[in-house]
Amino acid sequence: MPYFLRPASPTLSLDFSINEEIALSSSPGPIRSPTPISSEFLHEKFAETPLGPHDMDVDDSDYIEPRICQSPLSEAQKTLSVLRHMITFSKFGLIQFLKVLFTSEDPTIKLWTHQLNEGDNAVLLLESLASFAKSSRSKVNKWVIEHAGEVLERKIAFLTNNSRHGPFQGEAQALCLSPSAVTVRLLNDFSLQSLGEVYGKTMPHLQSILQNILRRPLTEQHRNHIQGLIFATSLLLNLRSQATNYHQVVNALLMWDNRVPKRLQQMFSVSLKP
Repeated sequence: MPYFLRPASPTLSLDFSINEEIALSSSPGPIRSPTPISSEFLHEKFAETPLGPHDMDVDDSDYIEPRICQSPLSEAQKTLSVLRHMITFSKFGLIQFLKVLFTSEDPTIKLWTHQLNEGDNAVLLLESLASFAKSSRSKVNKWVIEHAGEVLERKIAFLTNNSRHGPFQGEAQALCLSPSAVTVRLLNDFSLQSLGEVYGKTMPHLQSILQNILRRPLTEQHRNHIQGLIFATSLLLNLRSQATNYHQVVNALLMWDNRVPKRLQQMFSVSLKP
């Protein structure tokens, strides 16, 4: 009787065992063509498939987008960018910008202009402005001379009429000499070199200007102009204040001691009225 017609044994399970399933699957038989897979089936299967680490929407904050290397802007290009932006403001140009920049009391603006106080930045800026203003050079020169005069006036005042409030009270007092207080020792201790050192300490700007005025050509470098600078400074101080007369008193006594005619002494005096 064929196997499949035999009655089932009460102890035999209707399910195939694992060994029987393997035997049946390995038994030779006709080759069947694979069943075509539908698109719905693939969609369901791939939808259930978990995404990989590169497919998930993860945080990419550390990702750096590659940039195209560009050459840095020059200072002229940066300046042009600022000027182009300035055009967007109504009734506001370069002159207004510079005036507000250097006169404003705004603390934020002062943080920017404070850079001028570092090193020689202010001097470099003034030199650039002076070299640029060729069409108004005479006005610039006049402004420089006026401000230089104010600086020199303050320095000279510390040795003359404003000596009490200046930093050179001792030097100012020594330059004021009464003829009755002159002694032989004072005359013997007089030195033009020492007096020039006092002038260089108390009025360095005036000495620098006088030296620039007396710049000599190469053919006259053998002449010593230091004594002339000292005499000129003493003359200016005495013209500023008649009480500042140390050099004049010493010269007058030396002339008197050497029997210089009185009329010649008066010619060297600056205290006489015309």
